[in-house]
Amino acid sequence: METSRILSAAFASATPYSDHLATGTPAQQDAWRQIFDRSHLTDDQRRLVAGFSREMHVLVISGVWCGDCAQQCPLLQRIAEASPDRIKLRFIARAAGAPQPDLGLPLRINGGDR
Repeated sequence: METSRILSAAFASATPYSDHLATGTPAQQDAWRQIFDRSHLTDDQRRLVAGFSREMHVLVISGVWCGDCAQQCPLLQRIAEASPDRIKLRFIARAAGAPQPDLGLPLRINGGDR
């Protein structure tokens, strides 16, 4: 299957932030919420993001259990909220230590699954 079709199918089956977060334990959800609650865009950042002229589909392969994801994904959600008509953010759950089926090869960077 060609990469664009793989990514389109993955995006279509992916979930919004709130649904992805709901798959975590209460402690994991709390860690994400703490970052989300502390993050805010400045007025300049909000204007910049609101000025995007094309629609972007952003697909994140994330584990709610992942500490790096807990730091980064809430920030991506804040950015997406600043331009909901242009930024379509979706998440695919990644099992601990396992590459995402079908997405591993197209998203391989420097020999590693990302």
